[in-house]
Amino acid sequence: MKIPPDHTFRHHTAAVPPDRTRKNASRSPGNRPHDLRLSSWGPYTKRYIGVSHVADATNGLRFDLSLVPGLYRRGLAIPNVLFESGYHPWAAAPDLSYFCHRHQLEWKDRVYANVSFARIDETGGIVCAEMVNRSDTAQNLVLHYFASLHFPTATHDKTFTPLRPARPYLPGGAVWCDAMDYDKMSFARSAPTDFLVPEGLRRGEVRDHGFTANRGLGDRFGREAGDTASYSLHLPARIPRAVLMVRYRNQGTNASVLRIRDLTTTDLHLDPSDGFGLVTANLGDLSTGDHRLRIESAGGAPIEIDGFVVVESDRRDAVSFPI
Repeated sequence: MKIPPDHTFRHHTAAVPPDRTRKNASRSPGNRPHDLRLSSWGPYTKRYIGVSHVADATNGLRFDLSLVPGLYRRGLAIPNVLFESGYHPWAAAPDLSYFCHRHQLEWKDRVYANVSFARIDETGGIVCAEMVNRSDTAQNLVLHYFASLHFPTATHDKTFTPLRPARPYLPGGAVWCDAMDYDKMSFARSAPTDFLVPEGLRRGEVRDHGFTANRGLGDRFGREAGDTASYSLHLPARIPRAVLMVRYRNQGTNASVLRIRDLTTTDLHLDPSDGFGLVTANLGDLSTGDHRLRIESAGGAPIEIDGFVVVESDRRDAVSFPI
């Protein structure tokens, strides 16, 4: 587009997911899995600035839409969020229902573009690109759209390689509980990041290959005595001679002790291993209905817990987790 001197051009488009009728149930105030009370739409990308839609907050699936302005047939400054690249935040509402970034095409404020997003509701919003020419000559400007879909990656993986989860195979009547489905979790020694966890993770969450849901309870869980997590379990049928199987990973050199409470009272020793391991505790006969499980670290070494299996003792050999 050719913009005369001292003129402004505005371009609007709609940003909506593929299915506008799809509702994100996890965004209701009583069902949010994270500390921040923000929309699923916002400037959440780790690549090129724009608007992101977190389609699945539990699994970390994210859609990015980036608008990149530039000069026609000239070098293009890709607005990378990890280092200085010719743009900066310009304005934002406290709840991020509106935000704007300014892209400097000719310093300073002679030729620039303000790219903004305004949320309508949880199904989408409006993207606006305001191209401004304050120079003395006409300018030929371009506006590029970059759309990308980002799958969950390992916690410290900078190559953005999609995760390879394990698949739990359980015999009939067995119940699986993901370690990140806790009702309450706390570290014995708190840290500032416990209440505002980086990377959009939940408290204690780690992501890596081999977990059944691409995630597990870890971070520094188990390093100090007194780290705790509590769970609610529902058994649809009675399980005689039940056992609790804990799937874990200990990549240290020392064993860690995990205390099992409520469902039973016992201590489990989680020895170091190259990959994931299983330890078992006897539970006895369990009745149909709701049960409570609480785990508490006795210290020794940081561990990562994938989850728990409640199964009849005679059938525990049928439990497997192939990748």
